[in-house]
Amino acid sequence: MERLTRYAWAFGLSGLFCLLTFLALLFLHWGQVKDPWTAGFGIAAGVLLALYGMLDRETLERSTSSRAFRLGGGAVAMVLLAGAVGVAAFELAEEHDHRWDVSREKRFSLSEKSRKVAAELEREVEVYAFFSTGTGERYQFEKLMEGYQQASKKISVQFFDPLRHPRMADRFTVTSDYGTVVLVSGEDRQRLESTFHEEAVTHAIIRLMSAEDHRLCWAMGHGELDPDDDGSADGLGAVVIKLEDQNYTVTKSNVFTQGIERECELLVVARPTREWLPVELERLAVYLAEGGRVFVLLEPETVPVFAEELQRYGVTVGNDVIIEMDPAHRIADVEDPAVIALSANDYAIHPITEPLQSITLFWVARSVKGIPLHPGVRIHELLQASSESWGETTLDFDPENLAASPEAFLPTEGQDLIGNVPLMVAIEVEDPEVLEVGSPPEVVREDSGHEAPLGPAVEVPGSGIDLDDVSAAVPSDFAPTPGGRLVVVGDANFPSNRLLTIPNNQDLFTNTVAWLVEEEAQIAQAPEPEKGDTLTLTVLEGLLVVLVSVFLVPGTAVGLAILAMLRRRFL
Repeated sequence: MERLTRYAWAFGLSGLFCLLTFLALLFLHWGQVKDPWTAGFGIAAGVLLALYGMLDRETLERSTSSRAFRLGGGAVAMVLLAGAVGVAAFELAEEHDHRWDVSREKRFSLSEKSRKVAAELEREVEVYAFFSTGTGERYQFEKLMEGYQQASKKISVQFFDPLRHPRMADRFTVTSDYGTVVLVSGEDRQRLESTFHEEAVTHAIIRLMSAEDHRLCWAMGHGELDPDDDGSADGLGAVVIKLEDQNYTVTKSNVFTQGIERECELLVVARPTREWLPVELERLAVYLAEGGRVFVLLEPETVPVFAEELQRYGVTVGNDVIIEMDPAHRIADVEDPAVIALSANDYAIHPITEPLQSITLFWVARSVKGIPLHPGVRIHELLQASSESWGETTLDFDPENLAASPEAFLPTEGQDLIGNVPLMVAIEVEDPEVLEVGSPPEVVREDSGHEAPLGPAVEVPGSGIDLDDVSAAVPSDFAPTPGGRLVVVGDANFPSNRLLTIPNNQDLFTNTVAWLVEEEAQIAQAPEPEKGDTLTLTVLEGLLVVLVSVFLVPGTAVGLAILAMLRRRFL
């Protein structure tokens, strides 16, 4: 040990040499600590200097305590050491980058859906962003793309000023300096112009990764809501636009004249107001038995025969209106107890509802309950109202009177469905034989015990088709296939144009569609719309901010420094 102590200076000198070499390599490699030679010399410097400190502790303590060391070489060494530590800390931060979003609206954080889409990328995505230098749009897009790059290493971003890089602008046909973003993956491209928020980018990535669009057929001919109606309050056009922004194509389909095509990946039945004919109901059963997917949205006091037919699949739709008396499930200033606000505690554990964390608002709904049917059908109740809810079967009441005196209007035992009333059910058909296609089971009303009337036999003149002959709906090449899915909800208003801004209303609809067509990557909580909470300053307020931040605060610091220097000189 004494011999090692005698030659401790050699360890110190070697450690100093390795440290200087490490700093030189660090400079040459632009701070790349992960370079093998740089890392090697850095580790060697640390080990050798540590050994020197342990072996010659007395000399080191005596030297470092001297005034000359503190004011000379020691100060230089400490500066170099601090610089090395700073560079190493910077490299570690780069390697394990993480951002914290402390803004109120979390506008600098990606939503769960965007992170999920980015994390599950199978191919590289190159983003070419064309913005004028120094614009606010470019800055905001840079911050947005930092979140995507943090979620996925397969996303790369390059920024170009179209005026300074005309050849790149010509390559991507950029003719405007207001902003253009082009996403490229292989031979596929997606283009964004004028809209660069998170939802638009995520949808562009979804379209870029999708090999083909999903075809959604929208049932028409029975008074259903029009998918093109994006103007009226009760229309569903806005949510259809959200679907079409992704990889969905929505086409109208008349079930009677066109049937239900096998190419349809999903059939949407949105608030029918006229009954389906028996042959149409059987076509629906054929479609489900062949592995089809159906999304049914019903309203109270409509299509009782269609509602009864759903018992065939294990779904009981009540002829009622759900009343909610729990204040926690009500909306302020809305007196109607049929308007229900559901939160995360009211959602079942299911892929459709599991990502939802905020409220979903239902605007007058009827109960939808799952009933045990056969082992070949799996039933999931997705949503339910509170323990203080019930399904009111007396439908001619005045909501205003009910809100004013709820004690005068109470649920009827044995008639109304009381407590935790469900209003959305998902069905998975594992054995299509239980649907008994071609010879459907008799539909029995629970309340009366009589067969549900399907109406008299109807024949279209000149067609020779008896519309009560359900066997006519079964094709000659009928091929039962497991995997059919059905979702029934007792309210068609929740995804309407007027309620689509409610946090989870859009998510519930789009998640249901994604689950039905098995697009798991799209099942998540989507980004919320940007809030208009930008701080606006008057000219006087802006001038005051500049005076304080640019002149007053720095000027005070400089003045105090000058004052301290003068006092030291004249004391």
